[in-house]
Amino acid sequence: SLFREAYQTAESEKLPEAADDILLDQASAEIMLGLPAAARVTLSHARNLDSGSPDSGILNAELGNVSIAEKFAEAHGAGSDPGTVMTCLYLPRLRAAMAMARGRPVEAIAALEPAQPFLLANYFVLAQRAAAGLQAGQPDVAVDAFKTILANPGVSPVSPLYPLAHLGLARAYALQDNMTGSRSEYEKFFDLWKDADTDVPVLKQAHSEYAHLN
Repeated sequence: SLFREAYQTAESEKLPEAADDILLDQASAEIMLGLPAAARVTLSHARNLDSGSPDSGILNAELGNVSIAEKFAEAHGAGSDPGTVMTCLYLPRLRAAMAMARGRPVEAIAALEPAQPFLLANYFVLAQRAAAGLQAGQPDVAVDAFKTILANPGVSPVSPLYPLAHLGLARAYALQDNMTGSRSEYEKFFDLWKDADTDVPVLKQAHSEYAHLN
């Protein structure tokens, strides 16, 4: 409802770029919560994204549609100035998202290396690195990234990625056979989300995983 109100305000004030940015934020949150169908609907309402937005490319790649990400990478990859936010943050995130969509998590980890100076600009690079570590069967990579998020709550206090880091860390610990640590992180996540809607897919999945811990 807050996203909807913000979008309607931007529309009424004739701020189309702000309206699109709100839709991107909403779609990002929906993906995090395990609602890809809702995210696709949200992105379909955007007006001027196409291949001109790195965030749109990243989100579409996360939804399995890499064509927008490919168009952006082709348009901005060659000849970009080194040391810019584009080359050190957006393009690495874009390439990592495309690699993950193609089932190449090790390639995604490597793609994020240029983004190291921007690790704490927000949680996105760390979250991508952690997800790739989990998918690649490299829990040490995931543990390090999730712990870095949890050690820096002030970076983005209202981001869903902060509580979700407890869930990710629980999964990474389980891969390390650290069941005590895994159980503790699941419980921290459940405590943070004790008032959440019970039908949120990521929460339902977490409860299922917790119930099957050894």
